[in-house]
Amino acid sequence: MMQGLLASVIDLDYTFINGSSVLLTWTAPYTLDNVPITGYYIVVNGLLNITTTTNNITLSATNPDPCILNNVSVFPINDPGV
Repeated sequence: MMQGLLASVIDLDYTFINGSSVLLTWTAPYTLDNVPITGYYIVVNGLLNITTTTNNITLSATNPDPCILNNVSVFPINDPGV
């Protein structure tokens, strides 16, 4: 059985930790049997690419500006790819 494109993560949420950090949390999407999620690919503002194996991550900014909107996307990864 072949896994197609993975579904999106569920319940992506954020919590401000302090003036320069944010905690992102999410739930893994449903996958077919024997095709586990092996990690997550995180894209911030289309520029910063991060990979993690957990369902949460803390992101920090060196020069945070509360007036700037940031776009964060989280994509699940399995052995075949994204």
